[in-house]
Amino acid sequence: MKSATSLAAGAGHCDPAFKVRIRPYREVLDLGAGPDILRAVFGAVHRANRHSSPQDFAAISLPAASGARGYQALGSTITLLGSEAILSAVVEDEGLSKLQRRDMFSARLREVDFEAGAMGTYLVRDRSPEKGSAAGSARQARRDARRAAHIAATRGSAAGREAPAARPAKPEGFMGGGFVTLKAGRKISFLAGKAVWTGSPVLVNSYGLSTLTGLSVLPAAPEPHE
Repeated sequence: MKSATSLAAGAGHCDPAFKVRIRPYREVLDLGAGPDILRAVFGAVHRANRHSSPQDFAAISLPAASGARGYQALGSTITLLGSEAILSAVVEDEGLSKLQRRDMFSARLREVDFEAGAMGTYLVRDRSPEKGSAAGSARQARRDARRAAHIAATRGSAAGREAPAARPAKPEGFMGGGFVTLKAGRKISFLAGKAVWTGSPVLVNSYGLSTLTGLSVLPAAPEPHE
């Protein structure tokens, strides 16, 4: 793991050799504490990935997500994938382990046994709800600056006349979407879906999510929505 002075930034590689399947107990969900567990999971993954090597990130799957609205649309299972070391770091995170000590969910580390060609799942960051926010405006300003520099550098050439890349639509196999608001007030939106697992490399950000333009399928099978 890295020191606090050299935190990982950007995308990292996930080796989905192990998984932790987190299932909140029914009475916990009935009390409305499901979002607390989801928030703790995202926070734990973020902290573990930031303190890890970019070659050893954890990824998140919501294999029972559906097209409904609200927290219930996300299903009652959260699957974490990665190496044994990074998943141990996630589970031992103080914010998440505190909820486990309160007996709010079950969690078990297992080795992944998944064949290429089987149906897997993905969870991607959805930045469209961030339009108009300070962070979204800053990103748009950076994109506009890059586009202006590209046009200036290629004026009169075929490259300079290329149309801007189209905004990606919802990915194929889309099952549902949602968001989590972390303790710091940061809102992370995402889209869940299913696609064939091919064994391709898995790249995710510090929150354990891939992107619409770099979608990574995980070896975690879709589950019936409960």
